[in-house]
Amino acid sequence: MVINMTLAIALIIFSCAGLLPNAAAIYWGDWGLFQCCPDNAPAIGFKLKTERPQGWGDDTALNGIYLKCQSNSWVSSSVGPWGNYGNEFICPANTFLTSCQLRVEGRQGEETIQRPTI
Repeated sequence: MVINMTLAIALIIFSCAGLLPNAAAIYWGDWGLFQCCPDNAPAIGFKLKTERPQGWGDDTALNGIYLKCQSNSWVSSSVGPWGNYGNEFICPANTFLTSCQLRVEGRQGEETIQRPTI
């Protein structure tokens, strides 16, 4: 199974500069296209597309991130087909996203991928 590597690209979107320092820890999927908020405006919120645990099935976990830009538009890179979007998380007025944290599960003999801790 090939899973689009949305999370890594979305993390780059937060600052629109640089690369993930630990990108080698991500074992599956393809990189999507680089995306930024228009005019490099900051992101002020996000929502995650996740798949619930499948029991004995293949858990893809995080399959997409949409970032809300200061202009109220939304941006994302490649998004996997599985799961649903959850609630929007919006920063308090006059603030924006400055960092994030990614926890990657190691190889388990299956194709389980990221568990977000944003």
